[in-house]
Amino acid sequence: MSVVVRGVVKTFPGRRGAAPVAALHPVDLDVGQTELVVVVGPSGSGKSTLLRVIAGLETPERGTVRIGDRDVTALPPGARDVALVSQEPALFPHLRIADNIGFGERARGTPRAEVRGKVAAAAEALGIAGALERRPHELSGGERQRVALARALVREPAAFLMDEPLSALDAELRLRMRIDIKDLQRRLGVALLYVTHDQHEALALGDRVAVLDGGRLLQVAPPRELYERPGSAFVARFIGALPMNLLPAGDAGEAVLGVRPERIRTAPADRGRASGRVLTVEPAGEECLAHIAVPGAKERVLARLPWTEAPEVGAETGLDWDDRDVHRFNGADGRRTG
Repeated sequence: MSVVVRGVVKTFPGRRGAAPVAALHPVDLDVGQTELVVVVGPSGSGKSTLLRVIAGLETPERGTVRIGDRDVTALPPGARDVALVSQEPALFPHLRIADNIGFGERARGTPRAEVRGKVAAAAEALGIAGALERRPHELSGGERQRVALARALVREPAAFLMDEPLSALDAELRLRMRIDIKDLQRRLGVALLYVTHDQHEALALGDRVAVLDGGRLLQVAPPRELYERPGSAFVARFIGALPMNLLPAGDAGEAVLGVRPERIRTAPADRGRASGRVLTVEPAGEECLAHIAVPGAKERVLARLPWTEAPEVGAETGLDWDDRDVHRFNGADGRRTG
């Protein structure tokens, strides 16, 4: 089933008499019934609050949440038919893995034989069938997170909600689990809303990615569109393995030019479109990352270059790029202008 959020607003009381804090400004978001949408943004952007509103763990001041053809805004969490998986698997340490996976179904009164069948199918789908007789402390972090996914899977929910479920895992496990989650969602054909602060994870997982900042939804688009045509300077800086370089387009500061680090090349200091002093050069596999101080730029300019073109630290260098690689933003509010 689809998940539809319309005009959701959420505020929290300020501390010690301070003004209320707006966690979500009016937010509209759709997740198709077979779609994986990732919400990404920095800490405090409202990602988890949005997920908790959809799950029924927070009550919005305004707006509606629909799951399928039902308005669930006023329903308690247990009546919404969603499964929530968070960073902490929250397994019962004294129960076998099979009992952990089937706990919710048994609590709902599902016949034992049916629970056993569901547990076996979910464990097989997630590659933990051999661990059903073990206890949580005997499993790795990745295996425990698979148990949490299996527990959600046996519910056969209308939608899955995931709140940074991989953030406690190491890099290799995160990669494997991302593949598992995407494969599982495609096989189930169910709506999945996934929250993360990791933009690389967002681009790798999402059919579409929603960028949230300060409680405002800035852009929702497929990963490639977000990268190639960011709707604002914030999205341009936030999305990508390296932040986009932002350079003043003129003395008035009314326009800003954006260029990706991998689109920049060096040139003689007196011939480039910009020039600056090389502060440091970092190795990056077969390439290097040059940090360059350019007059007028608020941040260091990054250039991803082949090692054969690495500039000398302390030297003045020119920077050049093609017109087709330029993004233009309004200097006042950061909105895309071209």
